[in-house]
Amino acid sequence: MKIVSTRWLGLVLILTAISGCWWFERIATDVSLEGKDVSGLTERQAEYLVQKLAHEDPDIKVPETVAVLLEAQPGTRVVAVRKQKLLALYSTPLLDREPNRVHNIRVTVQKLDGQKIDPGKVFSFNETVGQPTKTAGYKLATVLADDGSKIRELGGGMCQVSSTLYNVALEANLEIVERHSHAKPVKYVPEGRDATTYTDLDLKFRNSTDKVLFLRGTVGKDRVQLWLY
Repeated sequence: MKIVSTRWLGLVLILTAISGCWWFERIATDVSLEGKDVSGLTERQAEYLVQKLAHEDPDIKVPETVAVLLEAQPGTRVVAVRKQKLLALYSTPLLDREPNRVHNIRVTVQKLDGQKIDPGKVFSFNETVGQPTKTAGYKLATVLADDGSKIRELGGGMCQVSSTLYNVALEANLEIVERHSHAKPVKYVPEGRDATTYTDLDLKFRNSTDKVLFLRGTVGKDRVQLWLY
């Protein structure tokens, strides 16, 4: 059961009073902003809410945050867009656009997008993303087996995301705690810059900076892109 603070509930009621028209574009279900449920809010309501947050945190960029909220898929945990310097960005090409594989990549990036990494904290890909199951929304797609052969398993495509993230961590000069390479080189990153993950294989890195880092990601028509700021 969710426990909602009186202050937050009061703010939601104010937002509802501001605009109760159902034909306005609304935020998807089960979407949160900075840990607060914002499901179903209209653009006008979302703007009012983000402006309130920006009053307490002037680094929050209101229009950009509202745009992210309106584009968020159901279940997305959104972190407000802030005026912070980009630390590192890396993208990889979608060479294999098999629908199930692209679907798995989108699901994985959605789980990573908006993650907050405190100074000194070790970030675990497996702990953040979870296991690739049907319940978690994953589909059968091609993966590289331990012997280098291609087989179909749930979650095929996840390793392109973990490899992209590995390169972001390298570009940011963060401490790599754990990383494993594929049985054979993959084409979407330079040789030696990949990071495979499995039940017993993880990608971990430490936020070795003295600042809180935020992880963001997108999947376009032809590229996977992750960045830290």
